[in-house]
Amino acid sequence: MGEDTENKSKISIWWDIENCHVPKDVDPHFVAQNITGAMHHASLTGPIEIQAFGDTKILPHATQKALTDTGITLNHVPRGTLENKLEKLSYASCLNKIYNAMKTLQRDMLAPYANNLSECIQYWDPQAIKVNVKETLETAAASCQVTKAQLGGGLIMYLLPDQCIPWDCVDPGNMSLIYRVDAWIELQRFLLYDEKKQVFLSSCSRYTSAMILKTSCGPHVQSMFVGEISNLIQQAIIDRKWLRKVGPGWGSLILNQKLVLDCSVGGRPRATDLGQHTNQGSPQPNTWISDLLRVAQKTSDKNTARAKIIF
Repeated sequence: MGEDTENKSKISIWWDIENCHVPKDVDPHFVAQNITGAMHHASLTGPIEIQAFGDTKILPHATQKALTDTGITLNHVPRGTLENKLEKLSYASCLNKIYNAMKTLQRDMLAPYANNLSECIQYWDPQAIKVNVKETLETAAASCQVTKAQLGGGLIMYLLPDQCIPWDCVDPGNMSLIYRVDAWIELQRFLLYDEKKQVFLSSCSRYTSAMILKTSCGPHVQSMFVGEISNLIQQAIIDRKWLRKVGPGWGSLILNQKLVLDCSVGGRPRATDLGQHTNQGSPQPNTWISDLLRVAQKTSDKNTARAKIIF
């Protein structure tokens, strides 16, 4: 299954057209078809994007038209300027990573802010530390390769070129969202006993922190969207005071272990109650907050209510 997914992943091909010309005996109309055929022959069946870089002015007009008509993107770089060519290649690579991150954030129900895009790229591609997301976004917005949406409070969303409105996403700062009791119990157990707790606390990325919980907690948290988990963490910081941030922005977290352990005030489950549960099945929320239980009875089968950002 994993191999099939890998073979169907998007393929980006960068072609140095200045030093690797279209063969004289090849009809330029068939270049894209030949490249696609070679990829399929190698069992790579994902969508293919072909970008050519070089001095396109030396190409005959008929050749340029044949290439663009068959789906090849031509990027003009003045002849002999290697630095410009490398810069163009780097920009195309960064923009491709941003496009992929936008699709990931849509699935995760997170807003496509520059910081979210950057953290998403760094999580899924740790080698992409040098990707200058903000600079690439500004350049892409100026050339209409991304849609820039200005929100209130100075917030800016960046969307795919064919999108004019954002997708549904969860506001991490919305303290009114209600989560199922089991999700809180799983978070409490993670903060007290999980071996990845320290990695979570030392993470300097909100996206990474949410992904650690999604991959390490129980089935209820694992079934939640990343945006919902991010909000759950924020509620644990602001509302429940289980965690405390160090300094402004998102950085390392400090665990208030005493408060997490002593959770019987107001009907909250105690750590001793959690210790009695096994890993099999869902723990019974028989000692949780009464008001949460009342709200949980009114909600649907979904893990939480969802907030939609409206312009």
